[in-house]
Amino acid sequence: MAEALPRRPPPPTIYRSAAGEAAIRALYDKALAALPYEHAERLVETSFGTAHVLVCGPADAPPGEPDQDAELDPAKHEYGKWALEVLRGLGLVPPANADGGKGTAPPPLHMGTSFGAAVVLDLANVAPEAIRGAALVAPGGLSAVNPWAFALRLMLPAVLYRLLPCSLTAWLSLVSVCDEPAAEELEVVLMGWKHIVRYPPLPGGPSGVFLPDQLSRLTAPTIIICGEHDIWPCKATAAAAAALPDCKTIIIPGAKHFPAKQHLIQAADWILDWFAVKGLVPAATK
Repeated sequence: MAEALPRRPPPPTIYRSAAGEAAIRALYDKALAALPYEHAERLVETSFGTAHVLVCGPADAPPGEPDQDAELDPAKHEYGKWALEVLRGLGLVPPANADGGKGTAPPPLHMGTSFGAAVVLDLANVAPEAIRGAALVAPGGLSAVNPWAFALRLMLPAVLYRLLPCSLTAWLSLVSVCDEPAAEELEVVLMGWKHIVRYPPLPGGPSGVFLPDQLSRLTAPTIIICGEHDIWPCKATAAAAAALPDCKTIIIPGAKHFPAKQHLIQAADWILDWFAVKGLVPAATK
């Protein structure tokens, strides 16, 4: 029988009300039901709380991206520690006391977008051996957000929405970060502004940016894809990526934080090609 992990007290709620939490969860269930492929849900216990994991794709493929329900401290690399516990709970990396000898499966490939990319970087600071390869799309944690872009493209529309709550003012925020804004994304923006009190801090410490010596711990082959007009300046992101020992950076011309669908399809090809070059996946047949 597995030993129970120590649990910390639950964090303060991020929701304005119980009704707001119910509305957000209903929106999540709606999005989950609309997924165009088969998936399963798993719960993994960690010392930080229960992680909700979506398992997608072939039965023998690694699970999808986990979602945590705990408040984590970036200064203590708790995002990375949490991710490692989730990976161990899923059986994707050996337990802490395992010898890692012959017969041990290779660690998984990781893909993270935005906040998720910063979690991968934090995992590299905790357990770089748990990462066989990484793809970071529109990553946080590599550079500071452009303050003018953040103020004009995110904060100003948010203030306008507070003063004049309507779809138009919410749409302004969406247009500022999305190449192809969609009604579903608009609904997420509206629900978030209406019901969520605060958002978790970005991994990377107080500044939300990893230092070069921290980035250098991600030694696995890594590809970084970012938009030219992201709120995280692409040039600063590319410069920071130079600290990664084995990294390729691609900047999508004209793209924002959420690139157009055609660019995402192209990004998937870039990722698979990079992993194939590094011998991490079979070469794709085109």
